[in-house]
Amino acid sequence: MDQRMLKDEIVELGGELLEGKHLVRFRMRGHSMYPVFKDGDIGTVEKCDPAELKRGDIIVFRQGDNLVAHRLVKALVRDGGLLLIARGDRNRVADKPFAADQLIGKIVSFQKGKRVRSVDAPLFRFAGFCIGRFGRVLVPFFNIMLRIKTWRQKIPGAVRSFASNMKFIAGGSGRLLSVNLLIASLQGILPLAVIFCLKWLIDSLTAAEPGDPATFRPFLVILAITALTFLANAVVSSIRNYWFEKLSFSVSMRIYDRLHRKHENLAMGYYEDATMQDKIHRAVQEAGFRPVKICNELLQMVRSVISGIVIIALFFTIKWYLALALLPAILPGIIVRLRHSRELYRLKRENSPTERETYYYNRVLTALPFAKELKLFAFGRFFRHRFRRSHETLFGRKDRLNRSVLWYDIAAQTFSVLVVFGVFGYIAWLAVTGHSTIGTVAMSFLIFHRGYSVLGELSKSATQLVEDNIFLNDLIDFITLPGKGTEGEGETGGAGEVTVPAGADLGGDVEGPDADKMVKEGDGETADGPGIRVPGAAADIQGSRVPGEAETGPGQQKDAGDEGATFPRGGLKKGIFVRDLSFRYKPEQKMVLEDVSFDIPAGKAVAFTGRNGSGKTTMVKLLCGFYRPISGKIMFDDTDTALLAPETMREGITAVFQDFALYNLTAFENIMLGDISRDAGRKAAREAAEKAGIIDVIQKMPRGLDNMLGPLFGGGQELSIGQWQKFAIARAFYRDAPILIFDEPSSALDAETERQVLQRLRELASDRTVIMVSHRPAATDWADIIYSFEEGKVRIADRKGLRGE
Repeated sequence: MDQRMLKDEIVELGGELLEGKHLVRFRMRGHSMYPVFKDGDIGTVEKCDPAELKRGDIIVFRQGDNLVAHRLVKALVRDGGLLLIARGDRNRVADKPFAADQLIGKIVSFQKGKRVRSVDAPLFRFAGFCIGRFGRVLVPFFNIMLRIKTWRQKIPGAVRSFASNMKFIAGGSGRLLSVNLLIASLQGILPLAVIFCLKWLIDSLTAAEPGDPATFRPFLVILAITALTFLANAVVSSIRNYWFEKLSFSVSMRIYDRLHRKHENLAMGYYEDATMQDKIHRAVQEAGFRPVKICNELLQMVRSVISGIVIIALFFTIKWYLALALLPAILPGIIVRLRHSRELYRLKRENSPTERETYYYNRVLTALPFAKELKLFAFGRFFRHRFRRSHETLFGRKDRLNRSVLWYDIAAQTFSVLVVFGVFGYIAWLAVTGHSTIGTVAMSFLIFHRGYSVLGELSKSATQLVEDNIFLNDLIDFITLPGKGTEGEGETGGAGEVTVPAGADLGGDVEGPDADKMVKEGDGETADGPGIRVPGAAADIQGSRVPGEAETGPGQQKDAGDEGATFPRGGLKKGIFVRDLSFRYKPEQKMVLEDVSFDIPAGKAVAFTGRNGSGKTTMVKLLCGFYRPISGKIMFDDTDTALLAPETMREGITAVFQDFALYNLTAFENIMLGDISRDAGRKAAREAAEKAGIIDVIQKMPRGLDNMLGPLFGGGQELSIGQWQKFAIARAFYRDAPILIFDEPSSALDAETERQVLQRLRELASDRTVIMVSHRPAATDWADIIYSFEEGKVRIADRKGLRGE
């Protein structure tokens, strides 16, 4: 059932219960009535006469598709009808006037945790009176209270998230991270040790008696100590660069390894879904630099913390209260950075589709596969225009954000400069009045300047870590996606309590695929009110699963079944049996295959024919285990493929796909990719090349099987598309599998080569099961059985009729 229809029905049900003099309890969502009502509080509503309402009553009313609970501000008569005006306690602006027939009722009590309170209690009435009279004055105070409460709730979770993310990043680089932390600690101490030595040096020099060499000797000792400290600071910086490079390499390799492994196991459905492509795009972007950047920011923060502790200790030897002036100097900058990081993350997610478009247009303009048509059809101008337009769109969005941050940053920097130079002036006054030595004054200047820089770096590192931690979640979300699944998308409905979802401040708990989305949409801070739920009414409303749909989303793991099931030993004995199979890629799309049943006997050659889009290639994907059927099953002999792990299922299959890949590797490696676990060597690769009809091309190459293919790397041999397809066929021959699937294997071959390849296929298929997808009669003539696909159905084709078509 549509969510909006469901919500309307529940609201109607709540209204009918109230009309029947029943009390209905609603759960609040949002913060527009904070602090009187908090997110999750439960309000009890009763039906009331609009004429009996008093100013300050908390009423429940319809506002568009939502239900809102706000405080009554005014009732007025206009055009003979009663209009009501309400406002949330945290909202500066009142809601639009609404007619009395939109009123649902008024709240008579509410529950916070296990405690139930009446709205007629004296304290509650007094609070309502104050808010009603002085609400606009109290709104900023309420906002500050809510912000503090929000941060108090967020900080522990952020700390746990950061600790978990650091374990994810540096889990295999603990020793290197420890060495870098030790170096960062030394870097925090040594610059301040240099400053202290300079103070010591100046005091020693000013205390020396002119013309007395004996008083100059201590100065020389202090000078030597200062020089050694300065040298140690420089050496530690060089050592830090060396060890951080080792840490960066270790972290990057581990992250890339996890990313690549994830792509190996990622279900095919993710690659064919635009929204998931955005997620993949962000994950690949973040993997390249974000983990290393977080390590760098962590080390910077540790260095700053150590420096801050030393600076505070040094201030206690001068004037301890000077340290307090550092905090207001950097606080505005921290606030600006935190605000910017949140907006930047929102912008990054919004920009993902446009960024992918920009990268694609750039690839069309610069990559080899498009070069010939680009020059022949002269459409470079078209793609340059597209690239420029999308690039300008990205820049425009970023520029608007930067402009909004610029003025805040200028104000923060101005305030900081005033504080810093005010302190400098005070330090100078101490020197003039004789309250400090020259060395102490010099150290005070240097320490305060250093302290301002250190705390600025600390705040920057902390806010950058918050920002990076947010962005890193895109990578972690991708890495933790269910990866082993091979299912298409199905429709899922949750069972249990159903609530009224809402926009703005109105929210509801929805069990099912959109639960998170609904709750998040209900957390805004607009003039709408807390959300309302009908717990009692929801008990009899159950989510229903559409019959025949898969129980998982795109790429998610279905119930694994018997993971111990194996591919039939020694190859197929009986054959492949498809029974009552139906499949579609997405719930909103029509069925690609519907109630399909057919048999492929073991050791026979079967051809799939049909128009484009009739389901042939989809059937191949199902047979290869890239997707699971929504209903029905595929049997290998007596084994249901649903019980096989995807990699186990594919062990018995080799294939040439219509959109075969081009690998810029050596000829041997191109063939060996067909089965990298097979230790067959060059002899088997050469035999596969002979079967595919590509051995003569290989023999003419300067380095034979060791020759690089493709134009990307030095010494690469350029091939025609037909020759590339022969290498794809050789890969299939190299894999010793009982099931051979060929999806248009001769589409790029000339007639003579096609005849030769098909002849070899007949020889190879003598003791194997072959499935051929093709439009060409020559490719289907030798098949034992021909299945014709049409509009999601499958039938045995008549050879004469097929040739006529």
